[in-house]
Amino acid sequence: MAGAQPILRAENSTMSSQCGESEIRTTFRSSRNSDPPHQDLPRWEPCEACQMQRTPTMMRSHTPMYPIAAFAVAAAIFFIDTFSSLDSGAIAVAYVVVVLMSANFFSGKRLLAVGVFCAILTLGSFAVVHGDSSESDPIVRCLISLFAIAITTFLALKNQQATRDLRDQAALLELTHDAIIVRDSDDVITFWNAGAEEEYGWTSEQAVGRRVTELLKTKFPDTPRHIAVQLHAADRWEGELTHTTRDGAEVVVASRWSLQRDERGRPGATMEINNDITDRKQADEKLRQAEQELQRAIDTIPDMVWSASAADGSMVLVNARWSDLGWTVAEGQWQSVVHPDDAQRLEAEWSRSLATGEPFEAVCRVRSAGSEYRWLLSRAAPLRDESGRILRWYGVNTDIEDRRRAEDALHKAQAELAHVTRVTTLGELTASIAHEVNQPLAAVVTNGDACLRWLQRDVPDLDEVRSSVEGMISDARRASQVVARLRALVRKGDARQARLNINEIVDDVLLLVERELVEQRVALRLDLEPSAPPVLGDRVQLQQVIINLVMNAIQAMSGVTDRSRVLSIRSSSRAPDREDRSTIVEVRDTGVGIDPTSMAQLFTAFHTTKADGMGMGLSICRSIVEAHGGRISVVPDLERGACFVVSLPIIEESLS
Repeated sequence: MAGAQPILRAENSTMSSQCGESEIRTTFRSSRNSDPPHQDLPRWEPCEACQMQRTPTMMRSHTPMYPIAAFAVAAAIFFIDTFSSLDSGAIAVAYVVVVLMSANFFSGKRLLAVGVFCAILTLGSFAVVHGDSSESDPIVRCLISLFAIAITTFLALKNQQATRDLRDQAALLELTHDAIIVRDSDDVITFWNAGAEEEYGWTSEQAVGRRVTELLKTKFPDTPRHIAVQLHAADRWEGELTHTTRDGAEVVVASRWSLQRDERGRPGATMEINNDITDRKQADEKLRQAEQELQRAIDTIPDMVWSASAADGSMVLVNARWSDLGWTVAEGQWQSVVHPDDAQRLEAEWSRSLATGEPFEAVCRVRSAGSEYRWLLSRAAPLRDESGRILRWYGVNTDIEDRRRAEDALHKAQAELAHVTRVTTLGELTASIAHEVNQPLAAVVTNGDACLRWLQRDVPDLDEVRSSVEGMISDARRASQVVARLRALVRKGDARQARLNINEIVDDVLLLVERELVEQRVALRLDLEPSAPPVLGDRVQLQQVIINLVMNAIQAMSGVTDRSRVLSIRSSSRAPDREDRSTIVEVRDTGVGIDPTSMAQLFTAFHTTKADGMGMGLSICRSIVEAHGGRISVVPDLERGACFVVSLPIIEESLS
């Protein structure tokens, strides 16, 4: 903008020197009551010198009468100066008019030739009139005339050069695509470039002479008076305006104004550069609406959406659901609403994700606006650029309080059902249990009778007595162990996690089902790994799993008559270097096998292949095994029977 001010000054100075006035004259070719404004608008008709300034040299109209008139004036001056009785010095100064006339159609060397020609005529006339005179006054007047012709020629050449420079600079304004408008202190347009013609639709001839605010129906962001105060205070102003084009369309422009002042500091013309930003404003508005729509969509998500900085992990964006916690981003660190028992663990996991770039997932308790802690599942993933650099983290927190309560209720119901199943299973093992209890009790009675007989002898045999008493104690302990195992199975309570040896679990179960194996004529094959690694679990629940699988195997072989009934139980462990490090228990039978169509629903609740079955045994087994972090599956034997496989994770410290 600052660079445009010298152009305006040069234009004014040139017009002043050629027109003899400091203001542009405007005439109007139509009245206020004329037809539509785009047909007969006020037309700017500058003086001849200004018209030459706006028109390139090669485009100027060279009227043949101009050189002839200039030559005639020069001839008349020469004739009057030479042959009239008037003062020759005063007449010779009139050659200045010839030079000024020639400046309108000659330039450069031609104009210089005109000046030289006028000087020659002046000297010729002086030679004819005063050639023999030695007076000093004619000589001085002749020199004054020559000096006036030389000065006029020089100034005319300089003025033409300034005009060319100004025209070249003004041509640059026509090259820009921005609309450039120059207006005077009365808001009247004095310059209208090609960019303005293209942007608004009016030509320069139609626009010059009109008030810019009336022509473009300008809508200001502030009052025009306030904008004028800002312009005069800083000599510039920038803002957005709304203009109306010739076809009635409204455009938004980024407008920059620059005020020109004269040598005395008085305000003069104002140059206005307007850049059409309508498309950009529309795009910005669409983007703003899209952002609002996206924000509304994020706020309506029932979960707590958040975004965090990739640098320090601090929250930078949360949706409206966070208001349920009474927490905003401006309140500081999110750790302030996390339960104290979960804060350290959660922060450690979040720091690890920030350091490694791995997705984040954690469960924690968060304080709500009512000071009630609720369980949340928090998940986040990083947003990366093309090079893999993390730009930001985006996450969502899901309220799982109701789900946790439902899971707790489900676990309680499953525990109740498992207890009922255990009691039912014990009912099926009544004969075996009675045998296991009666056998040591009968041994106690037998040993007691023997002990009495040894004591009733004339010479009591104390060694035999001692042996009988020791047998009684051993059998009593055996009965006590059976009762203790039965009480453990019947016991109703919460799961108790402890280090367990899977082989001991199998031995406990076999003690209870031994009678069933005998009655069903089932041969038992054991292949237990001697040094099976420990697992972490509840003894009673794992006993229930093994009992259920063993009883199912015995019942599956009850109708087999064409082959041996064999129950195989095998324990093993996978190599520690494998990813799925676990202890394996396989229960295999030689029964009727499993229908392939029932394989997919085998562990589904209430699905049974028995006429009197409830369909809950295998479903409870799966729930127990999965609660221990393990897996249960079935492998149908290609020849006969089926094989159930239970996999339980090994305690990590046992691997070191």
